Formats: sequence, C-alpha cells, structure tokens
Amino acid sequence: MPKKTNLEQIEQLVEQLPPQQQLRMVANISHKLSEAILNLPLAEEERKKYAKKIAAFLRMSEELVAETVGEIDSSKDIREIREERASLL
Repeated sequence: MPKKTNLEQIEQLVEQLPPQQQLRMVANISHKLSEAILNLPLAEEERKKYAKKIAAFLRMSEELVAETVGEIDSSKDIREIREERASLL
C-alpha cells in the first residue's frame, strides 16, 4: 500500500526546491485548479471573467519565473547583506 503524504511533508519538500521551481509549481497548481473550477456549473459570464483573471495570474507567474531564472545567487546575496550590515556598524 502506498505511503500517504500529508501537507506538512509536502511543504518541507517544496522548501528544498529552488525559487524558480517553486514558482513553476504554483503556476501548475493554479492552472490545474483553474481547469477544475472552470468545469463547475457557473454562469457563462462568471466563467469567462474568472478565466481572464486566471490567465492574467499565470502570465504574471510565468514572467516572474522568466525574470528570476539565472538571477538568483544565494551565496552572493548573503555576502552582500553581510557586507551592508558590516558597513553600518
């Protein structure tokens, strides 16, 4: 029988992913939920309005992923923060 995974375990695994992959995961989950919600019986106008909001959110998510790819260097960021703090002392 497959082992069940709870939300806390999944959150711990997600924290191990790089930020770009976390953003992609959010976009994928959002897309899947959007499709599920769009299949619910709603008034056609409400469905179109919601679909537009989701499409805009997904575009923003994809743009953010594209902007951050290759720009994140944690060790460099930490070094710069330490240097800034040291200069303030």
